[in-house]
Amino acid sequence: MNLKEKKYSQYALVQEMMDTVETVKKFDPACTKEIAAKVAKAGKAYFTGEGSSRIFPAKNALRKTKRWGLDLNAQTDGSWQSREYDLSKFAVFLASNSGRTKEVTLLAKKLKEEGNALRFGLTANQDTILSTFCAETHVLNCGWEQAVAATKSVVEQALYYESVLWNIAGKDVKAGLAALPAQIEQALTLQVPAEIVEWVKKAETIYFAGYNDGVAEELTLKTNEITRRKSDFLEGTYALHGIEEVMKEGDIIF
Repeated sequence: MNLKEKKYSQYALVQEMMDTVETVKKFDPACTKEIAAKVAKAGKAYFTGEGSSRIFPAKNALRKTKRWGLDLNAQTDGSWQSREYDLSKFAVFLASNSGRTKEVTLLAKKLKEEGNALRFGLTANQDTILSTFCAETHVLNCGWEQAVAATKSVVEQALYYESVLWNIAGKDVKAGLAALPAQIEQALTLQVPAEIVEWVKKAETIYFAGYNDGVAEELTLKTNEITRRKSDFLEGTYALHGIEEVMKEGDIIF
């Protein structure tokens, strides 16, 4: 995939995926410095949203929190289920690119009515419904997506959440962040063997197995949205513990 060949460049989806490189270049970790101090003081962070606005950004943040041994109680669940929880002691991050996702705005409204002052919105638009219910709202720099929602934006959302953790931990990420755009571009322009493409085209179900950090799960969702093909996320080693009994010849697992 690249922007030099017309068979790719004519599609907004490809253009926006390639925009991710510039989005990462422009990201400034200092944007969460003040919020990170509030989160650290609370000692509890809750990351919520629907679909892509939660799967990778939130679960990546949880994995990093645990890997780094941060003294932070980090949790996530979908916004609708989260309405059942007592989040009064949590700093709550509510992500919705449109800023009007019903499940997210209803949760934000509930938290405001309950008096939780640590309500942080994350959107791709200015002056949204969600922002009216949040104490603070950060607007992504990547811009509104014209093709499939949450392509470049999901990466900036993940960086935003992770930068909260960077600031809490006092991590110097300048070198790693500077190298990331080139690594993303290399991954996006990687030549996929034709044989693998043919296997995918013929598969009834496309499986993605991996850590519960949102990566494989997000790939599953994007497969559904972009290719309209059946896809399933297999957490950890779940592929070896029962699901293999219903897999069919020709199915493919990444």
